[in-house]
Amino acid sequence: MITSRFDHCSCAIQSDDGSTHSIIVIGGTVDQEDYSNTTEILNLQDKKWIQGPELPIGITFAACVALPPTANFACVVVGGCTEEEEFSSPSSKVYGLDKSLKVWTHLGEIRTGRRDHIALPLS
Repeated sequence: MITSRFDHCSCAIQSDDGSTHSIIVIGGTVDQEDYSNTTEILNLQDKKWIQGPELPIGITFAACVALPPTANFACVVVGGCTEEEEFSSPSSKVYGLDKSLKVWTHLGEIRTGRRDHIALPLS
């Protein structure tokens, strides 16, 4: 990877044909204290890491879930802890990454903030 990190989230991004195109690593903790807003994408065909788009805020302990190719977004990041909230009050924010893997959009909020959780797509 480009940057060492821990407490990050990740998921596998699908191509339009349903095969796995890339793996994205999102946020986490760097330098023992800083919540990262960076993302890194591993293109499986090229076997190279590239810098992905930055989130609007540093985040750690979040959950990421890949969405099927028919969805409007490649993946979503749910909850976690951010620079804005205290650790004891996890985030309820949900961000979506566009299909071009270039822009994060704030999609809304879940009712109760969560950290150290998983997220699954339901159809």
